[in-house]
Amino acid sequence: MNETFLQFIQDLEISPYCLASFNHLLLEMKERRLWPLKFIDAMEFLPSGLLEGVMSMFGVYEECINIESPMVKWNDIRGKYCLAKVHLPFLNPLFPEFDVHDDNDLSRNHELKSIKDLYTYHGRKSLYNRINRDFDHSNNKFKILQMLNMFNGSYLRIGLCFPSTCSSFELERAINKFLQPISNPIRIEIEEECSYKGQEIELDNHQRMAIFILVGLCLLVGACTGFEYYLRNFRDPNEINKNQYNSYLLTFSALSNTRYLLGHADMATEDEKRLCSIDSITLFFVIMEFVGRSYVLPIFYGMINIKRALNGLTDQYFTAKKFFFIRGSSFAVCTYVLASSIILAYNICGRKSQIKPSILNYVKFILNRYLSIIRRLIGPILLIYLMPLFGDGPTWHYFSPLYVEPCKHNLWKTLLLINNFESSFDKVCLIPSTVFSALFYMSLAAPFILYTLNHKYFGYIVFIMLIILGTIISVIPKIVYNLPVTPYEISSISSVAEAKLSFIHYYSSTDQLIVVFAIGLFVGYLIRCKPKINLGKRAANIALWIGMLALPIISSQWNDTFKPLKGNFSQFNFISWFLLSKIMWCFGFGWIIYTCNTGRANTFNQAITMSLIRPLGKLAFGAYLNHITILSFRQLTKKQTSPLTNVEILTNDISDIVIAFTVAYIFYILFERPFYYWIKMILNIENDTNNDEQQTAVKRFSMSDLENGKLHGDHGEFDLKPLNDTMRIHLNHCHHRMIHNNNNNNNNKNNKQQQQQSTTGFDGVVRQDRQRRKQNFGPNTKQIRKPNNILIDIYGVIAPWTFVNQLKTHAKENIDDYVRENWNSKLMRTIASRMWEQFKIDRKAGIKVPDIQEPNDGNKQDDRNVIDSAICCIRWMLETKYPTLKTQMEKLCTDLWSHSFETGKLKADVYPDIMDAFHYWRFEEFIKIYSYASGPVEGQRQFLRSTSVGDLNRYIANGLNSSGGYKFDPNKYRSLCAALREPKPDNLLYITDDPRKARAAETVGIRTIVVNRTGSDTGKYDPKETQALTVVNTLADIEFINDPNASIQCC
Repeated sequence: MNETFLQFIQDLEISPYCLASFNHLLLEMKERRLWPLKFIDAMEFLPSGLLEGVMSMFGVYEECINIESPMVKWNDIRGKYCLAKVHLPFLNPLFPEFDVHDDNDLSRNHELKSIKDLYTYHGRKSLYNRINRDFDHSNNKFKILQMLNMFNGSYLRIGLCFPSTCSSFELERAINKFLQPISNPIRIEIEEECSYKGQEIELDNHQRMAIFILVGLCLLVGACTGFEYYLRNFRDPNEINKNQYNSYLLTFSALSNTRYLLGHADMATEDEKRLCSIDSITLFFVIMEFVGRSYVLPIFYGMINIKRALNGLTDQYFTAKKFFFIRGSSFAVCTYVLASSIILAYNICGRKSQIKPSILNYVKFILNRYLSIIRRLIGPILLIYLMPLFGDGPTWHYFSPLYVEPCKHNLWKTLLLINNFESSFDKVCLIPSTVFSALFYMSLAAPFILYTLNHKYFGYIVFIMLIILGTIISVIPKIVYNLPVTPYEISSISSVAEAKLSFIHYYSSTDQLIVVFAIGLFVGYLIRCKPKINLGKRAANIALWIGMLALPIISSQWNDTFKPLKGNFSQFNFISWFLLSKIMWCFGFGWIIYTCNTGRANTFNQAITMSLIRPLGKLAFGAYLNHITILSFRQLTKKQTSPLTNVEILTNDISDIVIAFTVAYIFYILFERPFYYWIKMILNIENDTNNDEQQTAVKRFSMSDLENGKLHGDHGEFDLKPLNDTMRIHLNHCHHRMIHNNNNNNNNKNNKQQQQQSTTGFDGVVRQDRQRRKQNFGPNTKQIRKPNNILIDIYGVIAPWTFVNQLKTHAKENIDDYVRENWNSKLMRTIASRMWEQFKIDRKAGIKVPDIQEPNDGNKQDDRNVIDSAICCIRWMLETKYPTLKTQMEKLCTDLWSHSFETGKLKADVYPDIMDAFHYWRFEEFIKIYSYASGPVEGQRQFLRSTSVGDLNRYIANGLNSSGGYKFDPNKYRSLCAALREPKPDNLLYITDDPRKARAAETVGIRTIVVNRTGSDTGKYDPKETQALTVVNTLADIEFINDPNASIQCC
């Protein structure tokens, strides 16, 4: 019996220190000591409210990490808290194998014949019918939850408390081995990020940079504030204006910047008080967005910290009328864009009309717009870098991969304002900044659009055409590509991937904001240049007021008629709402802003522009940029699960809003206001005109997205709409001189281009490409029925197998320098410690391994001999393919290759037919492409990002890996169909270079093509191996046809 038990313990592969710790705990409990029982007491074994949805059992986090052994001579035993995950497949939505719009299919009977049918649509629906429950209602709810879920899949998370001498890796391995004898074992995953008392905080370079910038600016602001206080109280205050250098220093003074924020009388003009209603309206919608986000953020986090996840408040979000602000959140974004474009038009059409339209001034305009936006983003990004230092809790480690890692890897995209072109939110640094990026690119055309208003009727026609064009563009994905609009058409979504794509496109794409931007420009132009329009008699004014105020109400109520969980609403009604809702909303609020700022609604304007509201309105956009960070801090630092209640959410919102506006104020005096002054001085904007013109010019708004209802004499803008006929003639003359030479040379060329665009358009270009490609197909072409998805091997199809050897050679040649440069990184420290422990075990077992010196802990610097010995051991493991530490070596090589790809040392070679084939499949046939390889998905994306022909990820919908299954096993391909949510395997086309994999895929009904690549192992292309398989020599030989009855042409 003892020998069997010892063998069982040995098979669990628990380290000696960990095993000794458990033995010591057992002895302590036998001695009737209390502290070992805390390991059990800190864990939760059966939660309450399980039947109504509990996604986590955290236990008692603080009790676990505060456990300390009283007396252990050989080692200190402390409590270590980790989260274990168990996948919950029953929370994943199921997709029907028939047309949901076909009444015959919907009315057919569903049968439950076996347990396996519970994982199918018809089987699950049959079960629900037997208990008189609406399955489609629940299934649509699961679709929405998975669409919003920022984690992949749904998990039950269990808090584990065990001795700090044990690693999460060895306990995960031991638990899963213990469960192996059970049929259909549950796979337990223990996350690597664990918490324990005394855990060292390691600052990375980004955090050091953030601390350096913030501390430096705080010292500078403190010194300048003290200097201003000294001048105002102990010296003559007039010296501030006499000495130019004093003015430079006081740009960083908190006193001056706070006085400006509060609208002090000596720092304001009449124009600065004019558009304050925009501040109040923006403030209102920012607070509404804040409250709405606090309700839905738990869903984004997979409901990991709430109880009653399926029947609580989350179930009411999609049906209850009181949560209309959650379902209509897109209207809040429309309001931001509308307010920003109004201010932009107000600037461009300002009275400072002496600025000549020239290329230099337009360049200044672009720089001013860009720098004015960037100054708002610096503070929130630095806050994201530093947030991991402040929080703790069972789920706090999720903050870094969700928010910090995108800022580390994609910061440049945010700073270049191109993050609104990302395909998913998990790559976006500072998600709210996508609105600013869209505004920047749309605003580049604003001067030219407003210039058309110099010609009265032509300008109006241009604006009407812009609104019509923007409306058409916004609905193209729905009409042309049949991309469902989430969450309204969630019942017709065919996969979770499609749901997330729809969510990203309809809520973050620039083309959805063109209409809003055009209306805002027109309203801003009317406020500045047409404030006294005659709207008719009193009755006509009242009717106009009623009509305009009714438009947002009608749009909102119309939106509430579409119930996502029910579906089956009229498509005509829905598309009509989709086309008209933004227009109605923007015209309604545009009318409110117009009347408030032209003296037509003075009472209402005074009510919403009280002195208390104005400063908060100026900080509204700063709070908007920080609101997700603040709310995420509260959500991810929760240490207990609890049901969502309105009282709890609204109470927390009050404190979170205070914190968000406080942080926005700090960033305002550190970054926004000082940088505003320096942008003005660097661009030398006010010197564009002579001194007399400067003295008489009226100060105007900043060219930033929102300077929150203020007018400043700080930005040189084009005044393309003068206020009198003389200046109109002057501007037309300047414009004529600027473009005269270009018109003579380019007139014919432009006419041809316009004629071609008007006769073809985007669809025409696609049709021409298809016709041209069809003519170029040769006699070896294989006609293939068009699939929904293409699964393609990376090695052997996209890239040659020889590149694998290049990767291995590159790793061996560069491993020495990489280890020395990254020795103090967390990954290298972990691998070095693991090598030393494992080699010590191997020597005791008589296995011959190289000598390695024990690395020091993180507080001490290792000498050169320790590093050199570790390098020798790593090289030995790479040469001998040492199996025990295979996972660690894969992580090390992956990190090395990733670094080489990013620095340009390594470029992936691909076959020459890849680019043309991908373009044909993705942008002409609109087929989703999925890469397939044995490596992790992130490694695949890194590989495809750095190829010899450029970034291929723009063609790839996602990546799939073959880990967890034998690549020639048909069951592996069944799981791939499930991962792609593809109910019909023949809608998937698998392109590979290996006939054995093709046969395994065809066993489950997947269509395949084998590519005979030159230089590959020719033995596998033997006619006996490829019999009855479709073989092509190049991807250019594949032609897709739309005939549903056609099959692959195998001849």
